[in-house]
Amino acid sequence: MPPLRAMFRVDASLAVASGHVMRCLTLARALAAEGAECRFVCRAGAGNMIDKIRALGFEVAVLSVPPQADTANSSGAFLSGADVDDAQETLDALSGWRPNWIIVDHYGLGQPWETQMRPYGGRLLVIDDYTHRAHNCDVLLNQNLGVLANHYAAGLLPDTCTVLAGTDYALLRPEFATARPAALEKTQRCETVKTILVSLGGVDVDNATGQVLSALAAAHLPRGWRVSVVMGGQAPHLSSVQAQATTMPFPCQIVVDTTEIARLMVEADLAIGAAGSTSWERCALALPSIILVLAENQLSLAKALVQSGAAMWYNAGDLVGLADAVKRLVDDTNLRFDMARRAGKLVDGHGTSRVVALMTDLNTVTLDRARHD
Repeated sequence: MPPLRAMFRVDASLAVASGHVMRCLTLARALAAEGAECRFVCRAGAGNMIDKIRALGFEVAVLSVPPQADTANSSGAFLSGADVDDAQETLDALSGWRPNWIIVDHYGLGQPWETQMRPYGGRLLVIDDYTHRAHNCDVLLNQNLGVLANHYAAGLLPDTCTVLAGTDYALLRPEFATARPAALEKTQRCETVKTILVSLGGVDVDNATGQVLSALAAAHLPRGWRVSVVMGGQAPHLSSVQAQATTMPFPCQIVVDTTEIARLMVEADLAIGAAGSTSWERCALALPSIILVLAENQLSLAKALVQSGAAMWYNAGDLVGLADAVKRLVDDTNLRFDMARRAGKLVDGHGTSRVVALMTDLNTVTLDRARHD
């Protein structure tokens, strides 16, 4: 069997959520555990996660930041003037190292980038959250709730593309599958430990965390309840949130760059979080949630979670609505545990192993390059 070598093209910045990098790291670590060699190509924009990637043992080829990076937006189209420019820079940065899998998780890079890169690697896997974008890839992974392969219109994907659609393929670290039995048992026993977990992304550039703490202060939590806030060390409002936490009318701890988010979720009774990829972590651990939409691509995910009964949806700026929702869920144990059970049915925590198994199986198939004759 040929050795599996995987190259990841992904970015994080103050404008783009860290979830893209985190789910790529999850896949990379799972592949590495099976003996694969994984490398990353990232741009060095403000808020990047290059140091974190390297700290986990992966080599990173760093691309410079062009002038137009100042026009960053949540779509991710902030890094390069054209897909083909980025593709050429990526090829140059690899310095002849040839992967047999190319993985790209980037809203700013699409079909032209994939078309230029695809011949360089054995196969190309795209991780995306939309169903309207055209791709030139061998495998498309869309881990969002309710997504089906037939949601992609004819012509958007190659006829030979394998589509991995839905939460069966949610890229979660193995600790979530490990912690899941304890979380489900807690739900079945209707056990309460009176903890609210707040996690609004590693960057939270708009300080939604501060607004949520203000709403929680107005909710007048019953005696004995406490709040745990998870933030990234690169979050621009970290110091102000830490100061705000000392003024709260309840115990409030700030946890920075934690590696124990699964444990914190199992210990919590309610979460307030962004409607991003961490939603699947909360679902795997049967944690009922109040979700906030912090980027355009989170809209459809939020709607699906609310429709499933696993979450409630409020705006970060709606302090009164947020406070009322928290008070309702804190006071109504039956509602909270019904949401928990519904959430737990959506994600089983084994999505990463399914993706790795597919990639490994395809890697055993050797394809000959087509010839003119």
